[in-house]
Amino acid sequence: MSLRRDVLDYNCLMSMFSNNEKQDSNPSSSQEKQEVFKEKDSSINILPETFVEPTFEEEQRLVRKQDLVLMPMMMLIYLFFDLDGITLGNSKLAGLMEDIDIAGNQFNWAASAFSFGFVPNMLLQKFGARKWLAMTMFLSAIILALIGSTVHNGKGLIAGRFFLGCVQAGVFPGLVYYVSLWYTRKEQGTRMACFLIMGSVGSAIGGIVAFGIMHMDYTNGLRAWRWIFILIAIPTFLVACIIFLVLPDTPERQKRFLSPREQQVAIYRLAKEKGAGSQEQFSWERFRSVFKDWKVWIFALINITCMVPIVSLGIFMPSIVKGMGFTNLTAQGMSAPPWIAAMIGMITVSWHSDRRGERGLHVTLWCMIACIGYLLLIVLIHQGWVALYVSAIIATFSVFAANPPRVAWVANNFADPTKKGIAIAFTSSCASIGSVIGGQIYRDHDAPLYIRGHATALAFSGVSGLLSFLLKYLLRRENKRRDTLSVEQYQKESHKVGDDHPDYRFMH
Repeated sequence: MSLRRDVLDYNCLMSMFSNNEKQDSNPSSSQEKQEVFKEKDSSINILPETFVEPTFEEEQRLVRKQDLVLMPMMMLIYLFFDLDGITLGNSKLAGLMEDIDIAGNQFNWAASAFSFGFVPNMLLQKFGARKWLAMTMFLSAIILALIGSTVHNGKGLIAGRFFLGCVQAGVFPGLVYYVSLWYTRKEQGTRMACFLIMGSVGSAIGGIVAFGIMHMDYTNGLRAWRWIFILIAIPTFLVACIIFLVLPDTPERQKRFLSPREQQVAIYRLAKEKGAGSQEQFSWERFRSVFKDWKVWIFALINITCMVPIVSLGIFMPSIVKGMGFTNLTAQGMSAPPWIAAMIGMITVSWHSDRRGERGLHVTLWCMIACIGYLLLIVLIHQGWVALYVSAIIATFSVFAANPPRVAWVANNFADPTKKGIAIAFTSSCASIGSVIGGQIYRDHDAPLYIRGHATALAFSGVSGLLSFLLKYLLRRENKRRDTLSVEQYQKESHKVGDDHPDYRFMH
């Protein structure tokens, strides 16, 4: 069916705010605001003139169909994205440090080098999700195989991890942006959790797989750590092929799994949330507006502070568990239960966050509980391995439970695709700063208890929680300000577009 650009009915656009904020109680003011909006309305939507609004049941059927097609592929991508990243931590206990010429500080820099890469989401928009994500997975497989087969010293390991990070830099922000292209704001948190939990699954699987691969030590003359990299590369390559053949790009560009009517409904659902004057095409004005927006900088700081404990746990969990008194082999297997707890935390907290339509308190609360977990790891050092192990589970559960609402929060508060894509890419690149720090806080000379590392993670979790509470307060205050605008104030601000428009309401 041929589609054309048309102007949405004003009442449809206004309805997107009714779930979160009350309407203006002054009928005359509301009517005058509507008149101003009608004059300024430049919202865009690709719909036929005969389009009929979908029923709730029709929308739910569409969402379920999207879930069945899109979520398994996104989960596969993130599973191997995480497996590719954590191979270093498992390899450390599989003979890496003894097999190559590497100093302890070089291992930490190899852990951090993965986070130095940055790829803007504009490339995702240019190439499309299918080609872009398939290419990153394909190149990741090649680099993993090269690390496993050719690295012989610390410098080579750092270089390999750096190039792997450059290739994979676009995967996480790309997936976050991709979810926002298919789902509404109140649906995004749970969907993001669905692929984020695969990080915990990957970490758990990684420990179990590494446990098995360690029995292959010296098979065909290769140490076990080399087999870890090589064997992870093979399924990564297969996932790249699946993504290239199956993954659709956007509702507007897909041609495979949605009927014409379903495609129209998918476009309509998302158009309601874009806000007045939302711009589809890239413009330098919208690019610059990202860096003038105070929300972006607070989100960036939250991402930096959150990523320190997330990345440090992902890389050093086997070493932390070993420090409780386990052997290398047992520590690989015992690192799995904390990741199972993290998986449960992410899915339950994100589901509750979506159901309540709330983000800030969900991030703040679990960051503070993570602080308790880290504090217990510090104060219970003489109480035996059981107390320390339970404390590690509490910290891991809480750190990762806060992750899906935090990730969704960024995508939820930028209206048009241009600004949203750039904001997600920028805040994700800032998160790399936290990733670099996270790769440095657990040092060999602090083993086996890693008090300094736990204290550093505690501090960053606490700051992240405080920043999240501050952002919630500021977003809520701005919503209240827009609720009480006079007609004159509304007219003065009605020329703004996207999330700057006075009709837009932030999710806090």
